Amino acid sequence: MKTILKQIKNEWNSNLFLFVELLLVFVVLWYIVDWTLVTARVYHAPMGFDTEHCYNITVSKLGEDSPLYNPELTADDDMDDLFRLTDRLRHCPGVEAVALSQNCFPYNEGSNGIDLGIDSVAVNVHLLWVEADFFRVFRYAFTEEAEFAKVEAAFRNDEPVVSSNLTEGHPELGGGASLLGQEVLLLNYGKDVRRRIGAVGTPVRWSHFHTPSQWGGAFAALPLNAKRLRNFGDPRYVTVSLRVSEDADKNFAEKLMNDADRLYQVGNLYLLDITPFSHLREICELEDMNEWKTQLCVLGFLLLNIFLGVIGTFWFRTQQ
Repeated sequence: MKTILKQIKNEWNSNLFLFVELLLVFVVLWYIVDWTLVTARVYHAPMGFDTEHCYNITVSKLGEDSPLYNPELTADDDMDDLFRLTDRLRHCPGVEAVALSQNCFPYNEGSNGIDLGIDSVAVNVHLLWVEADFFRVFRYAFTEEAEFAKVEAAFRNDEPVVSSNLTEGHPELGGGASLLGQEVLLLNYGKDVRRRIGAVGTPVRWSHFHTPSQWGGAFAALPLNAKRLRNFGDPRYVTVSLRVSEDADKNFAEKLMNDADRLYQVGNLYLLDITPFSHLREICELEDMNEWKTQLCVLGFLLLNIFLGVIGTFWFRTQQ
């Protein structure tokens, strides 16, 4: 009788241990599956912009020891030369649009912020210092040519362009439909610097692993005109981006660099490098992508562990 009770006790302890082990694995598995599905859904959500067939242009300045260097050119001259350089790029075969921006192109490592005062509420959002063609280059928050015309009109009047989720965290301010034409305070630029919102676009995302409600999703864009460009002093602080047609995209970077010394050296400025945005995206999302791959490996290991655990349980019961 004691032997039978001992066997029952041992079998109960073994089954309890297996149950606890499977329960623990199931809890961890549930968490990882949930995380993976949420990440996959966020990853495949619309970005609000398109960087396919887009390139980032690196412009540099000749050194004083260069035989082509002109010491009489000032910082203002350099900025004028940057305008001439971008005009030449616009006439390059296959180029659809060229735009200047400052620290705000997609998949950029840095960013600017701005505080907007809306009905006595301060809202901090991503600041875009851009030309109007920035929205045409990246299809940024707008898709139709008529919508691009609204952006151009707003920038001509020095009016900001904002995303529709600008006041998402403040429901008392109303939704995106009420933003157009509303007066806002630019709190970073004085106590009474006011502008009326000239155009409203769709939200964007910082990367494929961020939602529009996170940093970079809500934005306010201000026109980067010649006067503001000169405030930066050095044209190397300004980014040149361009979009090419699908037909012209093949070997475009190689062809452009082959003509760089002949066509794209203006004053003391020259075209140093060209980088496709696919590479910038890979660099920006590398850490998140590696984490996702790690989670998938752990998920596969746990599924295998559960499978072997179930098979082992049935095998143990069969032997008993």
